[in-house]
Amino acid sequence: MRQTYRSPTSTITIIRPNKSRKTFGLRLESVDCNGHKKTDSKVFKDDETLKSVNHAFKNGIYDYNHANHLVEKLKKQLEPRFCQKISESGETLEINKANTRLFNKYWSDVYLDRDVKARTTKQAKKQFERILKLYGSTSLTGATKHEIRRVWEEFDCPHQGKVRLSTRLNALLNYAERGFTIKMKKRDRLFVDYKTYVEEQDLIILVAMAGKNEDKLALRIGFYLGLRNGEIFGLQKKDFEKKTRRLKVRRQLVAGEGYYDECKADSARDIPVPKHLVSTLEEWLNIPIEKKKLNDKKFGRRLKDLSRRCFPDDELKQISPHGLRRSFAKHYYGKGVDISGLAMLMGDKEETVRNNYLGLKLTSGMFESLKNQLEK
Repeated sequence: MRQTYRSPTSTITIIRPNKSRKTFGLRLESVDCNGHKKTDSKVFKDDETLKSVNHAFKNGIYDYNHANHLVEKLKKQLEPRFCQKISESGETLEINKANTRLFNKYWSDVYLDRDVKARTTKQAKKQFERILKLYGSTSLTGATKHEIRRVWEEFDCPHQGKVRLSTRLNALLNYAERGFTIKMKKRDRLFVDYKTYVEEQDLIILVAMAGKNEDKLALRIGFYLGLRNGEIFGLQKKDFEKKTRRLKVRRQLVAGEGYYDECKADSARDIPVPKHLVSTLEEWLNIPIEKKKLNDKKFGRRLKDLSRRCFPDDELKQISPHGLRRSFAKHYYGKGVDISGLAMLMGDKEETVRNNYLGLKLTSGMFESLKNQLEK
């Protein structure tokens, strides 16, 4: 019998006497939310125990029958280290099978007639998958109310994202007829959110420092038109009427998916384009669609890195693509455009523009000032 050593170190291949091959994969398995098995061989890379076993196989010390027993034994030895590395990375080793069955049944009943390619449907599925990964081996159908709530309270996530996930979690709990739901703690209404934005002079610096021409164009369009990132990359030549300087916003490019999704009725709108931005917009519309699809998701990362380099000491100016939209609102509100006009230009509700983009919330100082004025 001839035995051979084969890289990578996560596998051992033995050639039987009849010249057939037998490969042992020294990889432990985990199960995702769809019940599919996943393996991770990188965990064992450069492991001393595995190196010694591979060396023994390479030199013909072990026979084929001994290999079956040895590989299983080696897996058990390496399992604690595997679990430790998984926990350090923040992932779950295995998803509870009862949770998987619950999710599959819920999805088939509730989302059976929905468009699986729609952006909202894909987002919903990702949120459900995140819930299942969060709870791991904890059963949503069998665990106590205290255990489910404890896992949720230990979960560290931004407030708005946690609100969305709590909706998905409660949907599963209601479907399983658990008789309780997870309630989010309300934030203080006097709390002012940490919002990033730039002013016009800051935009000049960002455009000058941007490396790619596409980034320079997208920066100016985002600041002066207030479009969402997907709407910027979803613009096409037929959307712009040069004579009237009218831009029709009708679609957006779904980040990372490479396809267009029609805007909702509230978001579809017509925008007047400033004269100084016409040439910039025309240059942007002439960029091939395929090139835009490759850059829509990368633009956000490049913009964050660029703003950190330009304004290392000012965190309020270290923006994302959505920060350009907030900058648009603040820029034109300062020029005298009222909130209702901004809402029409941005394709959003007046309340959202007032609270989220302009930050005109009732702060503690404003509250005391109004109270003193009413008492006069």
